[in-house]
Amino acid sequence: MQHNRAFWGLNTSGWLIVWLGNNGLRYLVKPDYDWTEELGHSALLVLVGWLLCGVVRWYWKKQCPLERGTWTVLRFGLGLPLLISIVHTSLVLSLLYWWEGGHDNPRLSWGLLFLSNWINLLFTHLIWMGLYVSLQYIRRVQQLRIERLALEKALNEARLNSLMGQLNPHYLFNGLNNIRALMLEDVPRARAMSGSLSANLRYALNANQVA
Repeated sequence: MQHNRAFWGLNTSGWLIVWLGNNGLRYLVKPDYDWTEELGHSALLVLVGWLLCGVVRWYWKKQCPLERGTWTVLRFGLGLPLLISIVHTSLVLSLLYWWEGGHDNPRLSWGLLFLSNWINLLFTHLIWMGLYVSLQYIRRVQQLRIERLALEKALNEARLNSLMGQLNPHYLFNGLNNIRALMLEDVPRARAMSGSLSANLRYALNANQVA
């Protein structure tokens, strides 16, 4: 759920920047800028792109190209923007055709209009895909790092449990207490018991390494 909110937030922010930049550029290059018409057209373009990027994300998650090698990532990373920009351009021009009433409007002459819009949208979708793949790669690396740390923690805990089981803590505590008591009564015997305890511990550790 958190990743979904993050994606749609970033996707919305990105296309909002495209909308603002598109209108700002048109305002600079067109002296007879019609706010009502241009804002509507750019809003349509951005809305279609926003929805199509959601479809791209769904397809990417379904195919999982990051788990299938570098060439698969490159194929998806270049092929999807190429395909989606063609679909994007076709949908927008078709909707504008319906909106403005047909080919009588010179704005809807397809040829050069399709090519120019497709190039712009291809560039936009390539940037979007590059950012998306980069974020997915960073997330994948972080996930693998977390899994590796969890595995190392579990392995260390298993080793500690195995070592504690072989050392027999009750035997170790009783031996140390006996040595401590003998230090006040019979030092040579305490030293001998200390050596015996040390030998038993060394044997247990060596047996654990061999196993």
